[in-house]
Amino acid sequence: GADCYDRYRARMFEMRQCCRMILDAIDKIPGGANTHYANDDEMILAKAPTRAPEGATGFSNYECTRGSSQFYIQGGGEGRGKMPYRLSIRSPMFIT
Repeated sequence: GADCYDRYRARMFEMRQCCRMILDAIDKIPGGANTHYANDDEMILAKAPTRAPEGATGFSNYECTRGSSQFYIQGGGEGRGKMPYRLSIRSPMFIT
């Protein structure tokens, strides 16, 4: 019974190593995000998340493996600061 669990643990270790290599590469890019690890299982981004300015809207449409994905964001209004007022995500699926 431990064989399956051991393979799972090995794959999880490999994924963590891949994430570390990717983050190291990002850190070496001029202007890349500064990242650090709190422990082996948790990644913390030191860069603040992007905020939506008041009154601004954005729309993105891109192709992925299962079809077309769409994102819509509307900037925060009165009293919301830079937090988004509306965020809509349409995943690729058959819409009737």
